[in-house]
Amino acid sequence: MAVMSGNLATDMNLTIATAQKARQQPKIIYFRLLEARLNSVVKRDIVDKFWAYFPEQFDKYGPDSYKPLIDAVTFLKDSSQKIEKSLTNTGQEIMKETFFDSFKTLILSAKPYYLHDYIEATYFRAFRVYLNIEKNSRSNTSQANGDQPMECDDGDDASDLDEYAEFDDYARSRGAVNLPKPNLNICPGCSCSTWDKYKCNCNQIRQQFRTMNLYLRQLGLLDMLVGETIMTVARALIERRVAAKGKSNYSCSYMNELSIWVDSVVKGWFVEIYGSTNQGELDVITRKLDQFLRDAYAEVRISHMFEIIIEYPNSEAAIQDLKLCIEQSTSSSFRLNLIDSVKQSLVESLLHPGVNTYDILTAYISAIKALRALDPSGLILQLVTEPVRRYLKSRNDTVRCIVTALTDEDNNSELNREMIRSTQTNENGVSGKGGTIEMNLPNEGEKCTAMNFEKWRPDPIKLSSLDDVMKTSRFSDIVSILVNIYEKRSIC
Repeated sequence: MAVMSGNLATDMNLTIATAQKARQQPKIIYFRLLEARLNSVVKRDIVDKFWAYFPEQFDKYGPDSYKPLIDAVTFLKDSSQKIEKSLTNTGQEIMKETFFDSFKTLILSAKPYYLHDYIEATYFRAFRVYLNIEKNSRSNTSQANGDQPMECDDGDDASDLDEYAEFDDYARSRGAVNLPKPNLNICPGCSCSTWDKYKCNCNQIRQQFRTMNLYLRQLGLLDMLVGETIMTVARALIERRVAAKGKSNYSCSYMNELSIWVDSVVKGWFVEIYGSTNQGELDVITRKLDQFLRDAYAEVRISHMFEIIIEYPNSEAAIQDLKLCIEQSTSSSFRLNLIDSVKQSLVESLLHPGVNTYDILTAYISAIKALRALDPSGLILQLVTEPVRRYLKSRNDTVRCIVTALTDEDNNSELNREMIRSTQTNENGVSGKGGTIEMNLPNEGEKCTAMNFEKWRPDPIKLSSLDDVMKTSRFSDIVSILVNIYEKRSIC
């Protein structure tokens, strides 16, 4: 058996020459020998050298952290072309499929555990470069058109550097230590030391990135080698963007603005990765990115749900955004997370001796309003506020606070205003006659009328675990719900 030289072209010639000597053998033996020799060449002259581009220690997220993967993929493409050419020139086209199968199998089976860091760093840098180029392009277009800032712009984009800071925070959370500090003397895309357009490397890096992804697509390795990591990076970037936008301002809706950002920036970046002609793959990715956005936005809003409830109705925009996310989600975990989070925050913030009963009742009213707007079925309301109901029932002064609020002649209390509205509108079957307030509960299905039957939805399955009083009180006015804390008791 010939000894391998370590030179790809020479080794391929030896491989084919050795196989040709075996042509007098049965065909199966000939092909098995050629396949074995081909695998040996791929392993020694391609796979081992490919992974040599990735030392275990490297400057993660540094200015040049993208280069190893680009250089390695370029080597991979050149090597595969040489072997393919050798097989074509010697009449071995039938072995091309065998070569590519072996090629991909050996590459993927030898992945080092730290390859994810290289891929993540490369695509992180590529996204920054893409973002910088597109941001400058959008800025120039906006200035030319005289566009005005969005009505709900809270100043996050006041500085061109703010948007990059979000992603720098992500990089630092992943171990980056040498990121340059944001300043006007460093390009946020390629990190060159000047904003001089003739020295900026963003366009060059972008072209290298496009070429690398083209090679990976041609080799059939894009999804198998880097696909999972790309989606991880995209999800993290979306989460950072959402967190920066929706962390404090609950009076504005940001879903439309964030959707535009994902469509124009993130999805545009994926077109550069997968190519504009691969529409089927892009459609799948688009659905995933939309789901990432809804998941991230819902998670941020849920984490601040107590504040959103307390600020309601000023936080109506946040409630409607969250409602949209939950309705469009394919995961059942949103409702469960929302219920657990709000219930826990209500217990920790309200249900202890340090909070007076009137404040608890006021928060309870806000919760009723906000959660009804979020979930018209009333299921979330009942599950979330049940601990509050039990706690209020156990307090000695709850009845006194309710009666005092209801009889407030100056109409200064929230409870008193709710009582006036309920007796005037009487739209939920509640009678407010005399000094006793009694509930006239709707029958099951009563809410489905000729006017709204197309919008009617059956009760969620989990509602079957609630008792009849809790079920029917979902449709009651706020005063009746407060009275119903004491079930069949009357408040005179």
